[in-house]
Amino acid sequence: MDTSAGVVATVAGAAQGDTIFHDREESEFYAQCVRDFLLRHSYELLEDKEIVELGVGTGETIAELLRYHGFTGKIRGYEIDRASYEYARKLVDDRAVSDRYLVTNENFFQAIPRSVAGGCVISNPPYLPAHDQSIRMPELWGGSDGSSVTKQIIECGFDHLVLLVSSFSNPLSIIDFAASRGYRVLDFAVRTMRFGAYSSEPKIRARIAELSGQDEAFVSADRYCVAGVAWVKNPAAVDLSDALARALTSLACSPALYSRLCLGVPAEYLPSPPDRTLA
Repeated sequence: MDTSAGVVATVAGAAQGDTIFHDREESEFYAQCVRDFLLRHSYELLEDKEIVELGVGTGETIAELLRYHGFTGKIRGYEIDRASYEYARKLVDDRAVSDRYLVTNENFFQAIPRSVAGGCVISNPPYLPAHDQSIRMPELWGGSDGSSVTKQIIECGFDHLVLLVSSFSNPLSIIDFAASRGYRVLDFAVRTMRFGAYSSEPKIRARIAELSGQDEAFVSADRYCVAGVAWVKNPAAVDLSDALARALTSLACSPALYSRLCLGVPAEYLPSPPDRTLA
């Protein structure tokens, strides 16, 4: 008896819950950025340089890229969560791309050397800000200001980075950190998104409001920006860092909008309101 359908159905159900991250809008944007940047900048032609991914999730993003969009490179994906890994491994097999998408159940930062010669990393890294990891989905925690995991990836030293960056996760510090490590912004794309189930958790929403008052989050009452960014470690490359910074701070709200940003957040989570207009 073939039980694989039942297994897939069970794991697929989990993918819609809190055990596996699933956000269709954000995942589609991530797929678009990976596809456009890898193809546009010919990363797939760098046969001697491995492309790796932190955070496979459901695996659908890269599986579809390899199956339908003419990308011929190989990508090694690292997924620390066992349920996500099992779901992604089955999906990759079903899509017949397991020869080009090598999914492993490992901790990316333990598997990848701290100093990487060459190569390219792609990721939609965890970026929810909170003072601690006790949130609805701890796997999405990006540290106190949401930037920690992204900076860890940058610190690894790949030649190329394709990462999503959120406007509520101290994005200016990420841009500065990348620049301090020798990276230049080669390309980027930005879109606005509404706060979703994970970013609307009261504890996280309150932390975003707090960061907003410190010029470390840039949002409107109901939206934030996400940027797909291609960085390259090449001093001769064009650098769009300033343009990226302007794009990611374009939704900055003033104290007059602060009460709307905090709407529905329990009083125990609320920080003191900002006393100045954000730049």
